[in-house]
Amino acid sequence: ILSGTVTISEGHLVSKQLASPTWVVSNSANVSASLMSATDVAGKVLVTLGAGAGNADYVQVNFDRPYAAPPMIVISAADGVSAPNITRFYAATTASYFRLSFVAPTPGQYAFYYMVVGTQ
Repeated sequence: ILSGTVTISEGHLVSKQLASPTWVVSNSANVSASLMSATDVAGKVLVTLGAGAGNADYVQVNFDRPYAAPPMIVISAADGVSAPNITRFYAATTASYFRLSFVAPTPGQYAFYYMVVGTQ
């Protein structure tokens, strides 16, 4: 056991927490989102972009507990629809949240996995 909420069992890294991270969107008229199987360490973000979504829009995932310093975020496409559009998204982070922002967004539904690694 590395911590009370992260374990390594038979070679598998498992993250558990009582309270899930929360999310907000910048423009609820054109962007919606939800989280699946989400913890502060890993999860899935589902994003729907409407026709009016623009470069200033984002989905923000707020960690249940802040990290000591801004962590590193790894984002990967979760399906074949999202994969060709992965270059239209990028992640920025603080100790309290990460933002999935859009560049020249195309309307549609997208799914991304994320993994968060804390640093010193």
